[in-house]
Amino acid sequence: MHRSSTGILTEARSVLALLRLYRREKPDIVHHVSSKPVIYGGIAAQIANVPAVVSAVTGLGYIFLVDSLRARLLRYVL
Repeated sequence: MHRSSTGILTEARSVLALLRLYRREKPDIVHHVSSKPVIYGGIAAQIANVPAVVSAVTGLGYIFLVDSLRARLLRYVL
């Protein structure tokens, strides 16, 4: 998972990698920290039926500090 990547294929691979990991390890609980892991890990955990998920978003991050078109679009999605 790359922090600044926004390519749809790269992002889909990240979610699939997490999904494979969760299905293989069968965790009782997962803890996601930061925006991307919270979103992607939450999706993967839901699909993999992880019983408990803890999500912690730290700081505001890039999309809340910059006012570019890209950041505004990402804010809307988030």
